[in-house]
Amino acid sequence: MSQRILKASYQNRPIEVLIGWDRPFGCYFMVISYAGAPGAAEPHLYSNLDDPNTEWHASFAYFAKVAARFQITLPPAMLAALEVDKPLNRGNARSIFTGNGAETPA
Repeated sequence: MSQRILKASYQNRPIEVLIGWDRPFGCYFMVISYAGAPGAAEPHLYSNLDDPNTEWHASFAYFAKVAARFQITLPPAMLAALEVDKPLNRGNARSIFTGNGAETPA
């Protein structure tokens, strides 16, 4: 699966938005969580697995709307990377984006 990570903040706390293409399931996914050590006791802020309105989306537009509910704007470079992940059925691609849209391979 592709993993596109946005480092941002929400309510004055650092968060990470993980969104990507899940090649085995053929759909996009998204998780928003507070940044920190993996396995922290705090639950994630959002996961498509917990969203009763989520379907197996052919488009990531739904997740962009969810991100907006958290005052998060997905950078254009991140959206462009996600746009090509599906037709390429991309797996094992990982990159990190900052709030200003800069991308670095991870």
